[in-house]
This record gives sequence, structure tokens and C-alpha cells, in this order.
Amino acid sequence: MAMWFVLAPFALAGSTTWETVAGDDTDPSELMFDAAFVHQVEITLGAQAIDHLFSDGYTYVHGAVTWDGYAWPDVGVRLKGKVGSFRDLNGKSGFKIDLGEWGGTERLGGLQQITLNNNVQDCSMIKTPIGYQIFEIGEIPASRVAYAWVSVNGQPYGLYTVPESVDDAFLERNYPDPTGNLYDGKYAFYGGWNYTLIDFSDPLDELFQLEEGVDVGHVDIFAITGAVQGTAYQASFYAETGLVLDWPEIHTFLAAEELVGHVDGYAMNTNNYRVYFDPVDGLAEMIPWDLDNAYIDDWAWGKSWMSPLGFIARYCWADPACYAAQREAVIDLATAVDAFPWGPEIDRWDQLTRPYVEADPRRECTDDESTRAGLRDWMATEPGNVLSLWGG
Repeated sequence: MAMWFVLAPFALAGSTTWETVAGDDTDPSELMFDAAFVHQVEITLGAQAIDHLFSDGYTYVHGAVTWDGYAWPDVGVRLKGKVGSFRDLNGKSGFKIDLGEWGGTERLGGLQQITLNNNVQDCSMIKTPIGYQIFEIGEIPASRVAYAWVSVNGQPYGLYTVPESVDDAFLERNYPDPTGNLYDGKYAFYGGWNYTLIDFSDPLDELFQLEEGVDVGHVDIFAITGAVQGTAYQASFYAETGLVLDWPEIHTFLAAEELVGHVDGYAMNTNNYRVYFDPVDGLAEMIPWDLDNAYIDDWAWGKSWMSPLGFIARYCWADPACYAAQREAVIDLATAVDAFPWGPEIDRWDQLTRPYVEADPRRECTDDESTRAGLRDWMATEPGNVLSLWGG
């Protein structure tokens, strides 16, 4: 019984003001990503909606959601996750919630979409906020993170990570001009669990999914592919690709992937990334997503950071000028990450989530202690390892 007193909502119904007063510069979405407590989320699904999610988990169904006591009676609910992380409703399902799927205009702290990650690939359950913080140290736009205790039709599903969705609201928060095209670079399915990893090469370009912006027939993606593939291993590579890629940002993004050990990201696996075309300069940037398979040594996946898979990284490493710039970015970021006080930061997330992890009825592993210890060790040693690898 005592355990459930621990899990009582920290923010009771009516105790959170989700809209700020007129003239207040406070971002109302900051309340959604308040890491001082674990939010309480209740999802309600009818029998028909449940049947549909068992047959097609990726199509939105009608449902209701309550967040810290605030109710939305008709929202879109679908399952989330692909290879490795997908679970149906009999397990610990991941969820996507869209408050405006059926035409509603209400928002949660100004946001329309809510992502609930099930953490089945992260036994520590705290990789995500630590990982995104590394990108933030490098000034790479990254999702804010909160936590939620989720119930479905009154049944506890456990502790979920709530990363900020990369959507129009994310762009508005991170870019002076948020009207550019945003593409999803995750793998594309073509039947069952068969899939294709997407990189900048014909004929895969049209598989990039436009998330925000204007449909231009992928000509912006084609321009990257033309520059990358057209100048690979040539002296003009760095200059020509610099006409379409924001290389300073890309260098830091790739350095952050390495420091995070994101073996399932762009450089190592051409997966889990977004591409944004910033209208300010017309150049493409990369945004990270889904750090469940992070803090993993490259060799554990049969890979090497000195031989990346992603075309942009692979050809950069083969170009002397690009490689030198990448080395400088790695050294700069590794030095900054090494100087950050990770011990207290990990303690903060550990203390927030520990009672919920222990009470999670659907968690799939019980070695959270060892994985959190491993995370501490990684943050204490990996910056030095990376610096040694690059000769810094």
C-alpha cells in the first residue's frame, strides 16, 4: 500500500495553470516539461478502438486523455514504436496522442502532440534526458523531456518518458523562422517488419516523410543527394555540400551522436534523425530523435565511429578538410561535455524516477541499478575516450 502513496499525483487536478496570462513571456509548454515531478496520464479507450489498435496500431483511434487532472474527451490515440520497441496493448505499448486529430483546437501548454515512450529498450529509463542534454550543450536543437505515470482504462502501464515531439511547435521554439521543411529520416516499412533505412541516395529520397512545411516533391532532399553523391571522394566535396548543408551544425550533431553512443542514429545506422531546411540560410540541419539505443559502444553493434555508415559522415571522414573540421567539433564538444557536472544531474533524474521504476508493472528488465551505474561510468569516461580516438 505504501508504494501507491508514493505514486499519488504530485500535481493535483486544477493545480497547474496551462495557459499563461496575456503579456507573460513564459512559454506555457515549460509546464508540460517540468522535471520536478512525474505527470499523471490516464488514457481511456473504447472496445472498438482497442480492437482497431490490435489490428492496426499506427492509425489514430478516438480516445480520451487526462493529463494531471485536465481532460480532453476526444483525441487521437495510436501506438508507437517500430522494430525492437513496438508492443501491443497486452504489453507496455508506446503511445502517440494528438489533441487535434479530430479537429479540436485545445492544446496542452500550447502543444498538440504528446509522445509517450515505453522505455522497453532502456532499462535505466533515464538515457533520454541525459542524451538530449549533450546535444543541447552543443547548441543542437533537441527535445525537452518529462516523465509520466500512464494508465489505460484504469490499468497502470507504468513509467513513460515524454520527449517533446519534433513538430511545428518545436520548430517555433528553436528557429527564428519555423516555416521550413521538416523531414523524418526513420526507416520505411514495406510489408510486415521488413524495412529500408533511409539516407541521401536515389531512389530512397522519396521515402523521406514530410512532417512540416510545403510539399515540394522532395527537390530539397534531391539537392542534398546530388551534392553528396555527386562529389563523394572528390576535392570539391566539402565546398559543394556546404551549399546545401549547414556544416558547422552537422559537425556538432555528429559529434554529439558519438558522445551519446547513439549507434542507432544517423552516422552509425542512418536512423532516428530529422532534417530541417532553415529558411534563414536555406541550409539543411539535423535534429536527433529516439535515444533508447544510446550509450552503447560502437563495437557492440559491429560498427566503428571511424567508419560511419551514413553517407554524409562517411564521405566527410574521407575528405581531409571535412575530417579536420569534424575533429575540431568533436574536441570542442567532448571538452565541454567532460566539464559538465554529470553526477548531480544523473542524481536528479534518478531520484525523480526511482520509485516509479520499481513500481512499473510492465517493465521488461530489472537491472536498472546496473544500467544507471553504467550511465554514470559512461559520462565519466566517454569524453576522454572520444578525445583519445580523435587525437585530442
